[in-house]
Amino acid sequence: MSRESFATGPEYWSFMDRARQKLDDRDMPSTRMLLALNRSSEVIKNALESTVHKKHGLTWQGFKFLFVLWVSGELEPHRTAELTYLRRATVSSLANALEERALITKRPSESDGRSVLLSVTGDGEELIETVLREQQDSLTRWASPLTPTEQQILVLLLEKLLAGQR
Repeated sequence: MSRESFATGPEYWSFMDRARQKLDDRDMPSTRMLLALNRSSEVIKNALESTVHKKHGLTWQGFKFLFVLWVSGELEPHRTAELTYLRRATVSSLANALEERALITKRPSESDGRSVLLSVTGDGEELIETVLREQQDSLTRWASPLTPTEQQILVLLLEKLLAGQR
């Protein structure tokens, strides 16, 4: 894929060049790396949301929420927020919307009378499994410019990057 065709065109790729010029041609490989990483993530996330999630009535946040509950099982809202990196208010709003669609249920927490436990319903499980299949097909197409070995290397490098921040 040429630089000009990637998401927003050549303007995106010139950001670092312009920043370097403004900073006396200082080399900024880590900034360039993180800018490319962030941009790639956003472009793919937005593509998935518009081509997969939206047709199933989900946003990216709604997908993450439902996915985490599907994988984890019953969770309190605060734990759901931690695992999805969403704000508690967003989790509350998503929980109400997904409960209204009968994709999740809420029940009072036995250990904390002020809280509830969230869980995925049968309809929610069907939906997330369908969405995951479609999403995987789309992600396979996104990853296709990389060989399987390059994909493994990229994952290892990203995991190393994240591990260094713990």
